[in-house]
This record gives sequence, structure tokens and C-alpha cells, in this order.
Amino acid sequence: MDIRQLVNKYQQYLKNDDYDGLFAACKDSSERKDLIEFLYNRCAIDVLPHMTSIPPKMFQDVEGIS
Repeated sequence: MDIRQLVNKYQQYLKNDDYDGLFAACKDSSERKDLIEFLYNRCAIDVLPHMTSIPPKMFQDVEGIS
């Protein structure tokens, strides 16, 4: 299944950041693998080798970071 279809299929969980509900509802292992990869890519932050500091507004709209 295409990742867009998976996102649509599980959109109520993704919109609410309900990952426990998402993985309880997702029984198919290949769907689960694709969703984990999608979530990792959605949340991952790339730090470039030449960066020596964090730009002031880099995490401006990101919740849950301390």
C-alpha cells in the first residue's frame, strides 16, 4: 500500500498523535514498518556537519522538545 493511502487510512490516529492507538489498529506488519519509517522521517531532524549552533527559530513550531 502506498504511504499516502496508509496516512489516509490511519489519519485519525496521526492527527491526534495517538501512536498507541495507531499501532493497536495497525495489524499488518508491512503497514506497521511503512508507518514507522514515515513517522521517523516526519520527526527526524538533520544536523549538517558544518553546524556549530542551532538557529534561533529552528524549533519554533515544534512541540515536545525541551
